[in-house]
Amino acid sequence: MKRPTANQPIWFSRYESPLGVIFAAAAAEGVAELSIGADEASFLTKMRAKYGYQIIEMRRPFFGLFEKLDVYFDGLPVDFDLPVRLSGAAFETTVWKGLRTIPWGHTASYAGVALMIGRPKAARAVGGACGRNPLPIIIPCHRVLNADGRLGGYTGGVEIKIALLKIEGVL
Repeated sequence: MKRPTANQPIWFSRYESPLGVIFAAAAAEGVAELSIGADEASFLTKMRAKYGYQIIEMRRPFFGLFEKLDVYFDGLPVDFDLPVRLSGAAFETTVWKGLRTIPWGHTASYAGVALMIGRPKAARAVGGACGRNPLPIIIPCHRVLNADGRLGGYTGGVEIKIALLKIEGVL
């Protein structure tokens, strides 16, 4: 999981979900970003700032992402075994890989994820990595709760976290 190289285009598309528009961006190697609830201008500004490359709209779905999102939003378990292109610090990518192992319909605590990745004292840092997750739903940070079972935060807003957990039958 490497950062896209210079001069490589980033493609973007939009998916109409029950939660509103989801914008997706991808490099040649895989899906790089998902944004739930952002407007297009903000999403494109973020992509240009983060990647600094040409951003090209792609009208057709890529990497099978939208078909998998259709299944997900129908309330069925889906394996998001898509190629992904992540950019983040080593710790973040370790957390994100760990999050992908939390099964559909299950949750874990931030401390539990810290234990899972071999960093038992890093619960707060796990929370920070969740907050910087570039691929919500694919990397299911919505499945991570506080140790006492409270929801904690969510980049797209707690209401989106609640909706995703309801889809998975957790709430």
